[in-house]
Amino acid sequence: MRRQRSAKIVATVGPASNSAEKLEALFRAGVDLFRLNFSHGTHDDHRAVYDRIRSLEQGAGRPIGVMADLQGPKLRLGTFTDKKVRLEAGKPFRLDLDQKAGDGARATLPHPEIFAAIEPGTQLLIDDGNVRLNVERCGKDFAETKVVIGGDISNHKGVNVPNAVLPLSPLTPVTICLSRPKLSNKGAWAFFMCPAISTSSLRSSWNFLVSSFSKPAIPRRTIAAGGPSPPKRHSIGSLLCVFLLLFFGIVCPPLRVLNRASSS
Repeated sequence: MRRQRSAKIVATVGPASNSAEKLEALFRAGVDLFRLNFSHGTHDDHRAVYDRIRSLEQGAGRPIGVMADLQGPKLRLGTFTDKKVRLEAGKPFRLDLDQKAGDGARATLPHPEIFAAIEPGTQLLIDDGNVRLNVERCGKDFAETKVVIGGDISNHKGVNVPNAVLPLSPLTPVTICLSRPKLSNKGAWAFFMCPAISTSSLRSSWNFLVSSFSKPAIPRRTIAAGGPSPPKRHSIGSLLCVFLLLFFGIVCPPLRVLNRASSS
């Protein structure tokens, strides 16, 4: 079954579309790659969907891509006394390591790595950017900010630092736990979309991936992606991710087809 087009169609698999019949219908409609969202569901659920896709691939006689979208590191606020507060634009707001419940003037940010990376002028995005803070003064355990874009924030809302390099690895313990079965049992290649990270974190992550790939006869057909939203500026991690995506998308599929042809 050969498709005469260069564009590829990606479909996210959810509870309404993870049956064998729905997956086949999506594939017949033109889907080339299925995305599994590991932020939801159990590992066993995703393994079952993965097996259905591979069974469909065998019946179709053509490669079908699978992208495992992993969570990556999660940066979140602490809790609030009233569970939710409203920040007004132009008002000051403090972030610190104090575990006491927050209020309209301050909140817990239990991530010392953020305080180590930010400086005056750094932008902090809360709740997917719905609230924006600008750092005016900071130290190793606090940040005094000014609210640029106000809004409601509540317990455990996500925090993003788009213009700072954080000393974090894109491979969290949860990510590694989810990756190992795919890399060992299924022979999957991994691809991570990650934020700006330090070169040491990138090196340790790369060494883990290389050690996972050092097994014979690994089919190149699964992409694992994860991490918070990438920064606006290019980083080493972002450039590496683009290179790997181009390599897997352009080089590997023809090689896989040639290997199958030579083995048949």
